[in-house]
This record gives sequence, C-alpha cells and structure tokens, in this order.
Amino acid sequence: MEVSLFIKRHPWVVGLATSAALGCTFVVESDIKGSGLGTVCAANDQCHAGVCDNGICVASCTVDGECPSPTKCFAGKCQTPLKVAGLWIGPVTEGEGWNSTHQEGMEEAAKQLPYLNWYRRENVLPFTGDVDKMVDQAVLEEKVDVVVLNSFSQREEMMKKAEQYKHVKFLNCSGDNFNGHNAISYDGHIEQSWWVAGRVAASKAKKRLGFVASFITPEVVRYISAFYLGARSVNKDIKVEVQWLGFWVDYKTPESYPYKGPLSDNQDVKLYREDLLTYRLIDSGAEVIAHSTDSQRPVRAIERLTKDGKIHDVYSISNDNKAGCVDLLTKQRMQSCLGSPYWNWTPLYIQMFEDIHRGTWRADQNRNEVMIIDPAKSVPGFELNPASGIDSNAVRSYVTEISSRGWEHTFAGPYETTGQRDRDLDGLADAVQAFGADEKMSETEYNTMCWFPKGVIEKFDVTDPKSADVDGRVPDEDRVRDTKFVNDLEGPPGVPPGVGIVCKKNL
Repeated sequence: MEVSLFIKRHPWVVGLATSAALGCTFVVESDIKGSGLGTVCAANDQCHAGVCDNGICVASCTVDGECPSPTKCFAGKCQTPLKVAGLWIGPVTEGEGWNSTHQEGMEEAAKQLPYLNWYRRENVLPFTGDVDKMVDQAVLEEKVDVVVLNSFSQREEMMKKAEQYKHVKFLNCSGDNFNGHNAISYDGHIEQSWWVAGRVAASKAKKRLGFVASFITPEVVRYISAFYLGARSVNKDIKVEVQWLGFWVDYKTPESYPYKGPLSDNQDVKLYREDLLTYRLIDSGAEVIAHSTDSQRPVRAIERLTKDGKIHDVYSISNDNKAGCVDLLTKQRMQSCLGSPYWNWTPLYIQMFEDIHRGTWRADQNRNEVMIIDPAKSVPGFELNPASGIDSNAVRSYVTEISSRGWEHTFAGPYETTGQRDRDLDGLADAVQAFGADEKMSETEYNTMCWFPKGVIEKFDVTDPKSADVDGRVPDEDRVRDTKFVNDLEGPPGVPPGVGIVCKKNL
C-alpha cells in the first residue's frame, strides 16, 4: 500500500512517528490515553488506535496487513478474531435432529459475525474420553477462545476442563452448571413448544398419545409433562404413554432390536430401538406419537407404516428441527407428521459470541431463553406441517398464548402428580403431591423435575403393549432394581446396564 494512503486511513501513525522523531523523553512525558484495537470501550477517547464501535475499539481497514497483531481485517474493521470449537455429541450428517440445529445456528452466526472463526467435531461422546481428548485438541492445538459442547451429558467433563483451561470460555447446552469465571450453561424453555405440540396432537387424537422418550433427565421429563399438559388443556381425559430409549439415540448396530407383532405380520424382524418403541406405542393404541430423540426415526417409521398400509390415522410429532417433517431422502413433507417443536440457536449464539467479543460476557449466570412471538428471534419454536390439515391460525394463537403468559404457564395447575414430586429435594416424596391452581414452579424444581402429572402413563410390562396401563413413574432407584426394565433399556454408551438411568442423578 502507498504510504500516503496508509496515513490517510490511520492518521494516528503520524503522531507516533513524530513522537519517535522527537526522542524518548517526549514519548515518556506524553500520556497516550486509551486502549488498543479489540479492547472494550465506551467512547472514542478510550481508543488510542481507532474509534469506539458498539463497545469495542476498531479501526478501518481493507486487508489484514493494515491491522496490528493480533487483530485482523473483518468487514472493513480491525478486530480481534474469535476462534470457537463446536464439539457436538452426535452426528450432523443425518441433518435432522439436535446436532444439526446447533450446526445451523453456528453457521448462521458465522455469516453474521465476520470475526468468528469456528470448526466442529462430531460424535464427541461422554463417558468415553472423547470430551477430554477433543477439548485438549481444541485448546492446545487449535488455540480456540471458546469451546461449545451441546449436551447435558457432557457437562461434568466440561466443568473439569474449564478449571484446567481458565483462559478459555466454555459453553454447555442444556445443563445447569456455571463456575463464575469461564463456564456457563445455555438452554431455552422449549417446554413451551411442547405445550403447543400437545394441543396440536390432541386436535387429532381422541384418547391416547405416545412419547418415545430419550435420556432420563429432568429436561426430557419436562418435555413429556408439557406435551401432556398442552393436550390436557384440549381434552382433559387424554393420556400420554411413555416408552424410554435410555439415551439420546440408538448408537448400536442398525436394526438390533427384535419385534414380532401385528406391524410385522407376526414375523420376527429387527429394528432400531426408536422404531421398536414406536411400534409398541402403535400396538397399544397411540393415535399421535411424539419423541425427544436425536433422529426422526419414529417419524419416518410412522410414515413408512402408513404408506405400506399397515396403519391408518396414526400421526407423529417430530423433534428439534424446523424441517423435522421433511423426509431426508425424498425431500418431501411426510403427510403423517403434524409439526415439530424446534430450536433456533442463531440469535443466542450471536448474542453470546458478541458478548464474549465485546467483553460483556457474564460467567455468573446461565442462559435459558423463553419463547417469544417473533419466530426469527425466538430460540424455541413450533413449526406446523402445512400438510397436516390443521388450522395455522389456531397454532399461532397457541404460540401467542404460551409466549405472552410465560414459561411457568406451561406447568399451570391444578392437577395431581403420579407420586414422585420432591420440592425440598430431601430424597422423599412430598406428602402433598397436587400442583395447585395458583402455584408457580420454582427455578429449582424446574431444574430438578423428576415427576409426572397424573395422566402420563406406562405399561405394567413395558415390553408388552397388551399389559395394563399404570401411572407413569420417572425412573428412580427403585426402577433400577427392575431387571426386566433395565435390560430393555439402551443406556448411555460405555457404562454397565442400570447406570445413568436414574433421573435424580442426571440433574
């Protein structure tokens, strides 16, 4: 670049050059005020090398060479780059579930934040050493500023790494941990979306809904409860039957679970566990089946059975992804899918990375975003499948209601519970189990919710759709002693049967 042009863009350089020419004494006596580029500011006079732009010192540029290290030229401004590692618990390649929503949010954030440089690693499983290995690589080799982990089940390992690498920021999705200096959790009140989903499901069902439940955590318990309470607000007699997967996804050999019943013409077949649980729920009479797994296997199973003529008038609710009702292979909307509670991580990722970049990020509190009426700005949302035949205006009114009344309205009473409510966390069920008409759920109970409203049910023998209905109970220490239940579950990877399936241990 020509010297004259450089000086025109950076007049502060002339002052420094003149100072140097006048000798060291002048430089010492002159008080150069302000901070360098990339530092936090409130006014222009706090930036000795540029101007204060939205809380950070910047200078104009066209190429990196015009910016003093460590800043670089982003969108015409010298700014400090922010390097981020996204360590996703599962695969993005299927493009249909939890991990793909984080991928989409991060990609869109990078488009809107030019200083953001990021990469991802998939299948960073807990309990296997993957988290330690990938965090070490991110910090020591890639020199990242921020590590993002997108699963509650990665939280314990993340917190240990945060103590080891205190100069790095750590963000963990769906947990409830922060350490006050470099690690927090972030989430959204998607139970509001599940309340909407329950109302949508109840518009198609008369008696019975089903839920393929994933990992046994308060988070998933909230989804199921909100789904039921939304449906109950439409039909007070409706029931929701739960079948537990035990982890976020069937990670074992494809088609490894046996099934023999009416949906297979009484022939022995092997299925993914998500499909097996969906078949069980259909066999027990579920008219709409929702799920909280990391894939859309239950949705595809219902669509496949519908097209094959095996079932009629059975519908699904997809999960996590706004496009959850779209078949990945055909790119067509699945007619049996009604809609999806979904995540839009873009606004939250943008806000958190901007806070870190501008020095306003807080490590003394977690983030839990509520649903808002504007879907572009809301982290949790609900997408109605246009092929469902359900009135979109009615669904918009559900979203407006639950958004305007707040997340607490999701769990509004009065109703009875199935007997496990423990508000004081003393390990014993409360004497009074009812949830009152004027009662509001506390943040503490929200984060530790391991109980169901009465109306959530399960089978006496979870493997037998013909066995009697009983009140649904969130798996606890007593359930671990039920060998048949434990052996039927697919628990977290790398742990013995029965480990990792007690809700109160997965807080």
